Amino acid sequence: MAKPTENTNVGSGLQIENEAPADQYIATCVRIIDQFGVMRKKFQSQEDVKKDVTRFIFGVYGPKNTLYLIQTFEFTISTAPTANLMAFLKAWLGKTPEMGWDYHELVGKGAAIIVERKTSTRNPSKSYAQIASIGAVFPQLQPLVAPAKLYGPLLLAASQAKPAERTPLA
Repeated sequence: MAKPTENTNVGSGLQIENEAPADQYIATCVRIIDQFGVMRKKFQSQEDVKKDVTRFIFGVYGPKNTLYLIQTFEFTISTAPTANLMAFLKAWLGKTPEMGWDYHELVGKGAAIIVERKTSTRNPSKSYAQIASIGAVFPQLQPLVAPAKLYGPLLLAASQAKPAERTPLA
């Protein structure tokens, strides 16, 4: 369970050096990062508001058995039926999650994802990997879901990047 902490306007993402190429993958959810009381711009406004946000980190096997990490964009933690987080979880689970359920239980769970490359709107010379779609893993493909601990070294390296070195995602 995530614990609220004091926060500034720092992004919740990891600094992933070697991103997954665009493709379809059987992925493993390896970490979920929650941040509470983060200052963000209000939608279509310059006004700052405090938000609780979350981000999902997945590990995938790429070409030649190379391991990669891929992260979602930042979701506002909201159970509103139209919330992006609820749509993401519903697509992954195949059903609307029950209220009161702890989505951190998804760490270690498999997902079928499609990764695409996007060009940064802030810096058009940069591109990044993005999860274009997510779904459940077919039962016959469950053996392809790698253990989350396999991605531990990649998570550690991405977590230790200095904030000044981080590049905005969009």
